[in-house]
Amino acid sequence: RKMSTKFTSFQHTLKQMKNVVLLSGAGVSAESGIPTFRGEGGLWRNYSAFDLATPQAFERDPSLVWQFYHYRRCIVSQSSPNAAHYAITDLQKKFMDNGRSFHIITQNIDGLHSVAQSTNIIEMHGSLWNVKGEDCDATLVDDISVWRDDAMPICEALQGSEHNDMNTEIALESL
Repeated sequence: RKMSTKFTSFQHTLKQMKNVVLLSGAGVSAESGIPTFRGEGGLWRNYSAFDLATPQAFERDPSLVWQFYHYRRCIVSQSSPNAAHYAITDLQKKFMDNGRSFHIITQNIDGLHSVAQSTNIIEMHGSLWNVKGEDCDATLVDDISVWRDDAMPICEALQGSEHNDMNTEIALESL
């Protein structure tokens, strides 16, 4: 197959660059089975993710927001980086091995770029893995491996709340 002229031009331009900033979004992690906010699976218990991922939502209903993020952590903890994550890591390594800079700015909160061994990552929207409980003293660092070692849920009050069909109100004092 012959490569398109645009792709060949892009390759040539990329080879000339000294500094790269790559912007990554939901499409990169969707292939790992992580639902996007807008796509299929973007609704959780009939709520829009946009209505739950805000400080105002937490003020309104902290129990619901804790459950929403717990549900997302459960999904991501069972996921792995895909070919796109590893391709980005490989490209970054090639740049950095040649003394050039390569930074990743991601909208994703899943941490899969780090799991794929990328570095120089800026997480625009934070991380699912940097968590502190309100009153239960649960604190975990930004390390997905902690979560893969059966540290779910982070506090007993969240046990079972990751299931979509539950509408359990969890007392704020328990979180």
